[in-house]
Amino acid sequence: MNNLFTELKHRNVLRVACAYAVVSWIILQVVDVIAALEMNAMESRD
Repeated sequence: MNNLFTELKHRNVLRVACAYAVVSWIILQVVDVIAALEMNAMESRD
């Protein structure tokens, strides 16, 4: 099992997985803000 973690570290798998997680979270936050702004724009039209 220790050999597996050593190999994953060597190939930077954990670093890439963390980078994907962070970028995905940022994209979700941006989409959430855009959706909230669109909702406010729709409400103000009525």
